[in-house]
This record gives sequence, C-alpha cells and structure tokens, in this order.
Amino acid sequence: MKPSISALKSSARVVSVPLRTKFRGLIEKELLVFEGPNGFSEWAAFVEYSDEEATSWLQAALEWAFDSKPEPVRTQVPVNAILPAVAVSEIAKILNRAASFQTVKIKVAESGQS
Repeated sequence: MKPSISALKSSARVVSVPLRTKFRGLIEKELLVFEGPNGFSEWAAFVEYSDEEATSWLQAALEWAFDSKPEPVRTQVPVNAILPAVAVSEIAKILNRAASFQTVKIKVAESGQS
C-alpha cells in the first residue's frame, strides 16, 4: 500500500539526536520518524549518500510502516560499535560507553584530518 502524502505528513516528525562525539562532521543526527498502519518507522540517511541509495532506504522504511510486515526471522539483531576518528586517548572512553558488541567499525579520519 502506497501511503498518501497527507497521511505521511500528518505523522512525520524530524527528530534530532545529539551525538556524544563528532561523527562525519556532525554533532547531531537527524532522522524522520513516521507512523503507518503497522506502527512507527524511521529513515535517517547521511547527507553524503547518493539520492539513489538514500531512496532505497526510504522505500524500505515506508514498506515497513505501510505494507504488510514480514514475519521476523530472528528475535535479536547484533549491532556494532562505531569508533569515530578520535585521538588515541579517547578510544577506551568511547568504546566503554557502547553496549555489548563483537564488531567495531573504525573510522580513521574525518574530512580534512591527516
């Protein structure tokens, strides 16, 4: 079911989440939260992604809220920690804030850093 623009606009809210550590040049992450017949969904592509890539994520978010939801294939989804490009002295502090994880994505530099 394709949602009408008015149905989407009536429930859509932009939420801004402050980041503890600068990431991809950002100090806050914005996302779009909306509700459909199946409940809430969200979309939060980073601005540097192409329109084509961001569109596929928006399509998935709309399908989750407005189309029939598939049966879950798992009860848990493992997540990874992200280590932003920070000074070595900050690494332990940042990783200790993260919940349990088995994988860490390591960002080695922000734009303009060496």
